[in-house]
Amino acid sequence: MEVRNEEFLRPDYFDVLRRHGVAHVFNAWARMPPLHKQVAMPGAFTADFTVARGLLRVGRPYEKAVKLFAPYPEIQDPYPEARETIRKIIDHQRKRRQAAYLFINNRLEGNAPQTIDAIVHEE
Repeated sequence: MEVRNEEFLRPDYFDVLRRHGVAHVFNAWARMPPLHKQVAMPGAFTADFTVARGLLRVGRPYEKAVKLFAPYPEIQDPYPEARETIRKIIDHQRKRRQAAYLFINNRLEGNAPQTIDAIVHEE
Protein backbone atom coordinates (compact mmCIF):
# COMPACT_ATOMS: atom_id res chain seq x y z
CA MET A 1 0.00 0.00 0.00
CA GLU A 2 1.56 3.25 -1.07
CA VAL A 3 0.40 6.39 0.64
CA ARG A 4 1.82 9.82 0.01
CA ASN A 5 0.28 11.50 3.02
CA GLU A 6 2.57 11.63 6.04
CA GLU A 7 -0.39 11.87 8.42
CA PHE A 8 -1.38 8.26 7.55
CA LEU A 9 1.88 6.87 8.93
CA ARG A 10 0.47 5.97 12.33
CA PRO A 11 0.37 2.73 14.32
CA ASP A 12 -3.24 1.96 13.31
CA TYR A 13 -2.32 2.21 9.58
CA PHE A 14 0.59 -0.20 10.04
CA ASP A 15 -1.58 -2.54 12.15
CA VAL A 16 -4.26 -2.81 9.45
CA LEU A 17 -1.64 -3.61 6.81
CA ARG A 18 0.01 -6.21 9.05
CA ARG A 19 -3.31 -7.95 9.80
CA HIS A 20 -3.90 -8.35 6.06
CA GLY A 21 -0.32 -9.23 5.04
CA VAL A 22 0.05 -6.03 3.02
CA ALA A 23 3.37 -4.21 2.80
CA HIS A 24 3.69 -0.50 3.40
CA VAL A 25 5.51 0.92 0.38
CA PHE A 26 8.42 2.99 1.60
CA ASN A 27 8.61 5.89 -0.83
CA ALA A 28 10.95 8.78 -1.39
CA TRP A 29 8.41 11.41 -2.38
CA ALA A 30 8.34 15.19 -2.18
CA ARG A 31 5.79 15.37 0.66
CA MET A 32 6.72 12.23 2.59
CA PRO A 33 9.26 11.86 5.37
CA PRO A 34 12.67 10.75 4.13
CA LEU A 35 13.07 7.02 3.63
CA HIS A 36 15.26 6.63 6.71
CA LYS A 37 12.51 8.10 8.91
CA GLN A 38 9.85 5.82 7.40
CA VAL A 39 12.02 2.73 7.89
CA ALA A 40 12.64 3.69 11.53
CA MET A 41 8.93 3.99 12.38
CA PRO A 42 7.80 1.29 14.80
CA GLY A 43 5.93 -1.45 12.98
CA ALA A 44 6.63 -0.06 9.49
CA PHE A 45 7.66 -3.47 8.09
CA THR A 46 4.18 -4.95 7.83
CA ALA A 47 4.50 -8.04 5.63
CA ASP A 48 6.85 -10.90 4.79
CA PHE A 49 8.11 -8.85 1.85
CA THR A 50 9.02 -5.19 1.44
CA VAL A 51 8.52 -2.62 -1.30
CA ALA A 52 10.44 0.65 -1.64
CA ARG A 53 10.29 3.33 -4.31
CA GLY A 54 13.03 5.90 -4.77
CA LEU A 55 11.08 8.59 -6.60
CA LEU A 56 12.05 12.12 -5.53
CA ARG A 57 14.12 13.97 -2.99
CA VAL A 58 12.04 15.25 -0.09
CA GLY A 59 10.71 18.72 -0.91
CA ARG A 60 11.44 18.53 -4.65
CA PRO A 61 8.29 18.53 -6.79
CA TYR A 62 8.12 16.11 -9.71
CA GLU A 63 8.01 18.89 -12.31
CA LYS A 64 11.15 20.49 -10.90
CA ALA A 65 12.99 17.16 -10.98
CA VAL A 66 12.05 16.68 -14.63
CA LYS A 67 13.38 20.16 -15.52
CA LEU A 68 16.59 19.60 -13.55
CA PHE A 69 17.43 16.13 -14.78
CA ALA A 70 15.91 15.51 -18.24
CA PRO A 71 17.07 13.84 -20.43
CA TYR A 72 18.61 11.88 -17.51
CA PRO A 73 22.14 11.36 -18.89
CA GLU A 74 23.85 10.91 -15.51
CA ILE A 75 23.50 11.35 -11.78
CA GLN A 76 23.19 15.09 -11.28
CA ASP A 77 22.28 15.39 -7.60
CA PRO A 78 23.52 12.46 -5.49
CA TYR A 79 21.22 11.55 -2.61
CA PRO A 80 23.43 9.47 -0.29
CA GLU A 81 20.81 9.24 2.47
CA ALA A 82 18.33 7.54 0.14
CA ARG A 83 21.01 5.17 -1.16
CA GLU A 84 22.04 4.19 2.36
CA THR A 85 18.45 3.58 3.44
CA ILE A 86 17.81 1.38 0.41
CA ARG A 87 20.92 -0.61 1.36
CA LYS A 88 19.52 -0.95 4.89
CA ILE A 89 16.21 -2.21 3.51
CA ILE A 90 18.11 -4.80 1.46
CA ASP A 91 20.10 -5.88 4.53
CA HIS A 92 16.95 -6.02 6.66
CA GLN A 93 15.25 -8.31 4.18
CA ARG A 94 18.32 -10.49 3.60
CA LYS A 95 18.62 -11.15 7.34
CA ARG A 96 14.99 -12.25 7.39
CA ARG A 97 15.30 -14.17 4.10
CA GLN A 98 12.40 -12.15 2.69
CA ALA A 99 11.86 -10.50 -0.67
CA ALA A 100 12.47 -6.81 -1.31
CA TYR A 101 11.00 -5.11 -4.38
CA LEU A 102 12.94 -1.92 -5.02
CA PHE A 103 12.16 0.67 -7.67
CA ILE A 104 14.40 3.61 -8.53
CA ASN A 105 13.22 6.51 -10.67
CA ASN A 106 15.32 8.84 -12.83
CA ARG A 107 13.90 11.75 -10.82
CA LEU A 108 15.65 10.61 -7.61
CA GLU A 109 19.18 11.60 -8.67
CA GLY A 110 19.07 12.07 -12.44
CA ASN A 111 19.80 8.57 -13.79
CA ALA A 112 18.19 5.46 -12.32
CA PRO A 113 20.65 2.84 -13.67
CA GLN A 114 23.60 4.78 -12.25
CA THR A 115 21.81 5.21 -8.92
CA ILE A 116 21.20 1.46 -8.77
CA ASP A 117 24.87 0.84 -9.56
CA ALA A 118 25.88 3.22 -6.75
CA ILE A 119 23.53 1.49 -4.28
CA VAL A 120 25.00 -1.90 -5.14
CA HIS A 121 28.69 -0.99 -5.41
CA GLU A 122 29.36 1.87 -3.00
CA GLU A 123 29.81 1.37 0.71
